[in-house]
Amino acid sequence: AADSQYALAHHWYANNLLIPLGRFDEARNEIRLAAEIDPQAPAIAVSKGLASYVERRYLQAIDEFMKAIQQDPGFGMAHYFLGQAYIQAKSYSQAIDSLQLAATLTNGSPEVLSLLGYAHAASANMPAARDCLSDLLHEAKTKFVSPVLMAQICAGLGSTNEALAYLDLAVKVRAADLIWL
Repeated sequence: AADSQYALAHHWYANNLLIPLGRFDEARNEIRLAAEIDPQAPAIAVSKGLASYVERRYLQAIDEFMKAIQQDPGFGMAHYFLGQAYIQAKSYSQAIDSLQLAATLTNGSPEVLSLLGYAHAASANMPAARDCLSDLLHEAKTKFVSPVLMAQICAGLGSTNEALAYLDLAVKVRAADLIWL
């Protein structure tokens, strides 16, 4: 039988099934249960904002991500998701600041680097976006980097055919992050 006091189960159920399916009320309930069990978990605090983000309530998501950052300023993924919400709110300077901090806190996570590249492209800094893409391609020579991440930067650069080619590759390698498209 499932352990109803296992915070991670509630958290993952919300993030990996309910939110992608658009079942936001159920997801928020699972996140609430997870937070009651483990109120100090930074990933659970971030999940509150993730539900709002996917629901396209970006200003609410920004507020929720800021609360998660207040709880744990060193949790890089909170800054990553905050940067994502800032991009959707068209606050590119704030997005880039958040993502640069996230890159530092996550030791240059490919996901963060990809979103930073996209933010640079969205703010019309194409050279910086291309630098991020180049860094990802270099990293992909020594470890798996999801093609979805390269596609994200290419889309921001307006390189639609290249982005679609990376997405085709992502399907072939069964990249798990395709669920977020």
